[in-house]
Amino acid sequence: MRSLATGICFLGFSIGGVVVRLLLPFAALLGIDSRRVMAGSFRWFLRFMWLMGIGRFTVGGEVEELPAEGAFVLVANHPTLIDVVFLLATVPNLCCVVHRRLFRSPFVGPVLRRGRHIEGPNPDDPDAPSVLDGIVERLNDGLPVLVFPEGTRSKAWSLNRFKRGAAEAAILADVPLVPVFLSCDPPTLMKGQPWWEVPDRRFHLSLEYLPAVHPGDDDSRAVTKALKEQYVGLVEAAKAASS
Repeated sequence: MRSLATGICFLGFSIGGVVVRLLLPFAALLGIDSRRVMAGSFRWFLRFMWLMGIGRFTVGGEVEELPAEGAFVLVANHPTLIDVVFLLATVPNLCCVVHRRLFRSPFVGPVLRRGRHIEGPNPDDPDAPSVLDGIVERLNDGLPVLVFPEGTRSKAWSLNRFKRGAAEAAILADVPLVPVFLSCDPPTLMKGQPWWEVPDRRFHLSLEYLPAVHPGDDDSRAVTKALKEQYVGLVEAAKAASS
């Protein structure tokens, strides 16, 4: 039954993407930013998953770590398929890097481009715009940007290698890093796991704000190493506390 409920949720997500695309021109006429429309639709999707008995979502930590205004790099680990949905529904005005396949999709691509999200790397085109340049451009325009240092989803209670892009972007744009820790118990919707392989109980995806980091002119390698060490400790603690 949970597999069926999960399938219904993701079908609703696909239909919602088409509806949002159709609503965007009207939102633009009313002066409503497309990122607000997307964030609102994602909040409804999370409520739908809760109503279907699939997941629950909580936010903790010091929310004031978010700058009152201006740009910042939001850094997060990446344990599940719906991390982006959760973060864009929670953090106002957020942009993110999107896989090229989705960015070019006729269904969600226009929504992503209107929201100034960033197309992922294209290894087949050496002349394609740099992802780092795209992130810095949004930051310089005053927009917060979500970056997953792992680049892709991790497996249960583990982390992939952290890349330096988040720290480099923050240093180049002279903005703070705001780390958040995501924990999913029991683990689900992980890398390499089919969406229909769901746990036998409702999963809990939690978000915890961590103290902001102001890298200034620090070395991006050192900043990234410190972030990774912090996340390793958090993952180990979450695993030990999992029920």
